[in-house]
Amino acid sequence: MTALETARRSFGERMQKLAATKEDELTRLRVQVKTLSAAPPPPPKKIVVDDTEPPAKPVKKKTTKPKPPAAATTAPPQ
Repeated sequence: MTALETARRSFGERMQKLAATKEDELTRLRVQVKTLSAAPPPPPKKIVVDDTEPPAKPVKKKTTKPKPPAAATTAPPQ
């Protein structure tokens, strides 16, 4: 009968310890919720959409350089 009494006592003590741990955790979480809800949320970021078209850049025409005439190098055969 003493083994049953010891097991019952240890089970009861374990249940009390777990209940106290859960109560502490609930208290901590409640404080955390109050702290977070008391602070005002940050203002939303403003997004500016610029849908106006930028002025068109003038198109530059490429200038073609005249090719120099090919040098006529004729070497007399030896």
